[in-house]
Formats: sequence, structure tokens, C-alpha cells
Amino acid sequence: MRFRIPLAFAAVLLPWLIGTGCVRTEQNALQPAFHTDKFAALPADIVEVQVYDLRPGAVAADGLPDLLRSQVVAVLGEEPAAQSRQRYRLSIDIVEHRSFCSAGNRHGCTRLRLKLLAGTGALLRRWDLLGSAQRPEENSTEETVSLDSYNLAVAELIATLSRVSLNQ
Repeated sequence: MRFRIPLAFAAVLLPWLIGTGCVRTEQNALQPAFHTDKFAALPADIVEVQVYDLRPGAVAADGLPDLLRSQVVAVLGEEPAAQSRQRYRLSIDIVEHRSFCSAGNRHGCTRLRLKLLAGTGALLRRWDLLGSAQRPEENSTEETVSLDSYNLAVAELIATLSRVSLNQ
């Protein structure tokens, strides 16, 4: 008799636990917000932007590297650098971009690694950026939480770039 109560409890609890959380992880196509600020201290004529997708099993068709590159290029300064022969490279690694469910919530996570390199390839600065979002499962989709985390990571990237000056 002692073992029937815990067994009955487990028989009810296990299906409830399985039903309340989902275990899917997805990578979704995005339609993010674009930033309109221009950073004169980062002139487009001396800064090359490269984006590398390091996600395991990344789907090339999601267009995330091209989208991220276009957003970063859009904020570079339009005025040419004043007599600068030095060239720079912004290298952006997409380390992680996914959404998942747990305990009745949807979560999104976007991790970027930003490196500023001299034209010679020497590393000048490196930043690890994170966008993390969470919404209740019943009020969101995997796409919305994925977009939230991406926009937060890009906002952090743009804020980081706003503090960089290449003017000599």
C-alpha cells in the first residue's frame, strides 16, 4: 500500500511536467528594427565589416549574417576619414541565436563576438555581446522571443560601436 500512493502521484505528475514545458529549439528568420544613427568616428571608407556564422547547424537560408552586416554598415560614418591610410576591420561572430521553451516560458538567446582589428590583422579590441529575452509561452511565439533577443544583442553592439573612435 505504501508504494501505490507515490506511484499514483508520479503517474499524474510526470505527464503534467511533460505537458507544461516544450523542448524544441529553433532558429528563426528575423525582421529586426534598423538603427538610423551614423557614427562619424567610424568612417565607412576605412572600416570593413565581416560577419561569420559560428552557430552549429546554422541555416544559411535564414539570412542572419547578411542582415547583421547590413545593420552595422548602415551605422558607419558617411564622411571619409581625414587623411587616414590605416584600415580597420570589424569582425562579428554569430556564436548563438536560438529560441527555446522551458517551464511555461519562451526564451531567446543571441550571442555575438565583436572584434576590432587593425589592417594588419592585429586585434585592437574584443567584446562579447548578449541579448537575452523571455516571455510567457501563452503570449508569445518562438519568432517574437528570438527577435527580442536579436534586437537586444544588436542594440548592445550599436552602443559598443558608439564608444569607439578611429579618428586620429
